[in-house]
Amino acid sequence: MNIRPAFSTDADALAYLTNLSSEGMSGCIWEHLAEGEETPLQAGARLIAKDSGIFSFHNTTVIAQGHQVLGLISGRHLQGTNLPVRLDDFLPFIRPLIQLETKVQETWNITALAVDESMRHRGLAMQLLEAIEQKAQTMRLRQLSIAVASENTEACSLCQGFGFQLIAEEEFIRFGSLIHNGKWLMMVKDI
Repeated sequence: MNIRPAFSTDADALAYLTNLSSEGMSGCIWEHLAEGEETPLQAGARLIAKDSGIFSFHNTTVIAQGHQVLGLISGRHLQGTNLPVRLDDFLPFIRPLIQLETKVQETWNITALAVDESMRHRGLAMQLLEAIEQKAQTMRLRQLSIAVASENTEACSLCQGFGFQLIAEEEFIRFGSLIHNGKWLMMVKDI
């Protein structure tokens, strides 16, 4: 297994894992961005394969075995210049996350972390977190940040075990088939 930057040719696997990480939220977004007869995952793969944009493969690091992507971690350096100005421009269920992001400027914000279900509990998520922590350190950033659903106890435990601490929370807004009713927890880790 090796950790490497994602390639555009990984787009199908990245769409699947990103949707898995978001517990269906990405699929709800992609449903609104689908063209023609595209499924949400096909729309996600199309957007991920692009060279720019928030979903671009350039924002993702993967752990792979040969050509098979086993897990991913996506994110970006949050700065005032890349945060939205008008919340009304976004789907209601995304707004609490954007509000939380305004509280963690100048961090490396993890937007997706997922490991294929057949490869869980083997330390791959920790390896991805360590890789992104090293990347943030080379950029001279002082913190990592991540938003986690309060009801996702496994993700909360993973983040706490890696040293993340809760700094803010926002109510989860129900939408479509999204499964959570709790809160979004913004967590940070000093590096």
